[in-house]
Amino acid sequence: MCEFIYGVRTTKGEKYSRASLKNAVASISRHLKNSKSQWNYNLLDKKNFPKLHATLDGTLKEMKRLGIGAPKPHEGLTNEKLKIILSNNAMSSNEPESWNSQLS
Repeated sequence: MCEFIYGVRTTKGEKYSRASLKNAVASISRHLKNSKSQWNYNLLDKKNFPKLHATLDGTLKEMKRLGIGAPKPHEGLTNEKLKIILSNNAMSSNEPESWNSQLS
């Protein structure tokens, strides 16, 4: 598992995001629990898997230091885009049917 954490890459050869890496380990842990009747462990438990935990923790910290998986700023809606959205008939409070069709 430690080699997996160090070496896993996307098809483009890039490192996965920090969240994806942690989710992958959690998914493998869930798979083991669901497919092996005797498996009652969580790979993310540092008591049972101290080396794995240290490897994952160190890798995640290094990725954070390098800015990998850092949130990317998103440009908010411009006033023009907001006006277009709000002027749409589906947004009218006089048209409850529009809201119902949007919610169902």
